[in-house]
Amino acid sequence: MYYGWVIVALAFCSLTASYGLLFGYSVFVPHLADALDLSRAAVSAPFSVCVAFYSLLSLITGRLTDRIGPRPVLLFGAIALAAGFVLIGTADQPWLLFVAMGAVTGIGMSTAFIPNTATVVRWFTARRGLALALASMGLSASMAAGPFVAVNLIADLGWREAAITMGLLGGGIVFACALGMRRDPSKRPNDALSASVAEAAEEPGWTLKEARSTATYWVLVGVFVLSWIIMFFPYAHLASVPMDLGYAPKHGAGLIAALGAGGLIGRPAAGWLGDKAGPRIVLAAVIGIQAAACAVFVGAEALWLLYFASALFGIGANGAVTLFPAVVSDLFGRTNVGAISGSIFAICGLIGAMGPLAAGYIRDVTGAYTLAFAIGVVGNLLAVALVTRLRPRAG
Repeated sequence: MYYGWVIVALAFCSLTASYGLLFGYSVFVPHLADALDLSRAAVSAPFSVCVAFYSLLSLITGRLTDRIGPRPVLLFGAIALAAGFVLIGTADQPWLLFVAMGAVTGIGMSTAFIPNTATVVRWFTARRGLALALASMGLSASMAAGPFVAVNLIADLGWREAAITMGLLGGGIVFACALGMRRDPSKRPNDALSASVAEAAEEPGWTLKEARSTATYWVLVGVFVLSWIIMFFPYAHLASVPMDLGYAPKHGAGLIAALGAGGLIGRPAAGWLGDKAGPRIVLAAVIGIQAAACAVFVGAEALWLLYFASALFGIGANGAVTLFPAVVSDLFGRTNVGAISGSIFAICGLIGAMGPLAAGYIRDVTGAYTLAFAIGVVGNLLAVALVTRLRPRAG
């Protein structure tokens, strides 16, 4: 068996474990609020700091993955993830929570998405989109796995011991996965299927400095700024939408589940179609699907429409994230895909993190999320228009 598929499996498990910790944090929020005498908003703030922190640090971890390979980067990240949740379990002051979740866990999370997906890119040519889709499905799996494990551990051990156990378990899985990671096929010269792929992996490509000097790089940044600023908002606010319309709270969880189900469809579909039609064409299509989902949300009041829009949004948003590293390598080559992807992720992730805050402000002022979804329609359509301006290795 070609070792590239082992890399895909390891990336899947690593992403499931690391993002499982990130999404599992929400289960600890009420327990932390009671123990530290904090509001829910105050306990949720370290999560936002973590997202901003790991988005910014992806610029560094992506570059390190290109230079020294994924193994040492992921090993360091595994230790940071474990340490972060151990500190959460022992936190007795609010500032310790910000250090534990915002800084330490944020450092660990910066070694998750970009290093894993950049490594997968280096191992595949013809089936790169499919490989990325299978690996990144770990993010979808983590939405269910992380909270499920957290709930059961808290019931059995109490929240402090559960946080420590979860950190050691998640960090241990990432550590084990890191041991099997290799930068590219050239590191396994005895693999009979590696020769042509290894040669392609070492083909000349743009450096980060060269890429940033092109218009194509900044157009791509614009694509993901416009599409990601709305992408993060439903994960924070979607559960409130049905309650604003008078439906039972259980439907909020149902919409999140529909979002995840859409992701399980969107990731493999986008990866497979990206291999067939080209990643840029499919990227425009899935961002268009995200725009259509926002348009349905604008006027949706019927419950079935809310579920339909949620699933549609999951297909588009997750498909776009899956294609992100493939589009970067398509435009600039694979030699420095980690550094280039990390730099774009840092910019767009930081700006995208403002989406939930802006949507919350709109809800407070207008009493509904309608305007936020309408802005999402416009932003995503502009992103589609920018995708048509992308040209491989063009200045």
